[in-house]
Amino acid sequence: MKRMICVDCRHFEPYGRIDPDAPLDPYAEGECRRQCPALGPMITDRHGDEFRHFGEWPKVLACDWCGEYTPCEPDRLAPPQPGDRADNDSVSSHIDSGEFGT
Repeated sequence: MKRMICVDCRHFEPYGRIDPDAPLDPYAEGECRRQCPALGPMITDRHGDEFRHFGEWPKVLACDWCGEYTPCEPDRLAPPQPGDRADNDSVSSHIDSGEFGT
């Protein structure tokens, strides 16, 4: 039976890359991207002003689980390739081309 834990779920976004050939580190941290991010906590700056700095996704461990598990694609944990979404040069070229309306 396949394990139904975060590291094998399509919604899990690990901090750093996970080597599929390495043993599972049950304490590897990541984010659950199943839903849109929620507002972060209220922050008080040194002057006493309060604000919400950013939204955030729930922090999870690789060994966590929930009732929303969805198996990930087989190549999801493969190393990034040139031209992948995470390739900063690729993103920069799209921004420079005005594709994002900038």
